[in-house]
Amino acid sequence: PYRSRQWGRRDPSWPLAFSSRNRLAADEVGMFLPAPVRLTTVTVGSYPLRMDSDQSQSSESDLVVVAESTASVWTVWRSLTDEHLQWWPDMQFDAVPGAPLHETWAEDGVEYHATGHVVEVQDRAVFTFEWSEPSWPSPLLVRFELKQIGWGTRISVWECGFDRIPRSHALFAAHREGWKYHLARLCSFAER
Repeated sequence: PYRSRQWGRRDPSWPLAFSSRNRLAADEVGMFLPAPVRLTTVTVGSYPLRMDSDQSQSSESDLVVVAESTASVWTVWRSLTDEHLQWWPDMQFDAVPGAPLHETWAEDGVEYHATGHVVEVQDRAVFTFEWSEPSWPSPLLVRFELKQIGWGTRISVWECGFDRIPRSHALFAAHREGWKYHLARLCSFAER
């Protein structure tokens, strides 16, 4: 359900950031107005993300896919963790550390299965899981990070473990395209 806010009272989960154009209006009426942001870009690259202090930066062989959504962090988080079957029906998991994870998909009439487990859940910020498929040379670690940008959300997917896979393996390219596809579906679902 849509979570509304009462004007004049700010929900603590809503952003404090606003543009200079919104500052005057916010000061005059004592409320925060949404910044006029409509971002739907998807970029792919290998660059470091901000990680927790006990984790290292991403390496050259890590896959990073970033999407920006106009939906709030709360909405994107709920879509990612509680309503994922609506936009990713092949992926089954509970957003609880240690919970099993299972994805089933078909390519050219052949059914594939990837299995793993949830590693880390930080409410409205981080969702991490490890998964593998029998044809993959080693398991991969996937980390979703949500960050508030204006009134929207930056969704970063960081996947590592490709350094243990031979360069000739097509897995990196397949996952790059797969994450672009899944992030576009997540954004579309969250922004509905």
